[in-house]
Amino acid sequence: MRNFTKKLFLCLVFVAVLAFGAVACAGGSANVTLTMQNEATVEVGTSLVLTPEFSGETQDKIEWSSGDESIATVNDGLVVGVSAGVTKITAKLGTAEAVCTVTVKES
Repeated sequence: MRNFTKKLFLCLVFVAVLAFGAVACAGGSANVTLTMQNEATVEVGTSLVLTPEFSGETQDKIEWSSGDESIATVNDGLVVGVSAGVTKITAKLGTAEAVCTVTVKES
């Protein structure tokens, strides 16, 4: 019986360590929400700034991406119209994500 108790204790410790490791690897952003405007318009050769809002605590940096860089590029929220069309600009913070549909018009 004593050997069984020891094995049970070791199994419980192992499970606790795995659970703690999974939480630690989540980057501390599991409860973060991110919002930003849904639509924006910019002319070719001009720019606009998208400013997302987030709630929760995180040490992560917002990652930006453009669905089509031939239409619009994005760098730290600064969107530049490249050619006429529509693309999606995505801001990602940990597991949270916000998307803005950007229409680029000829100037």
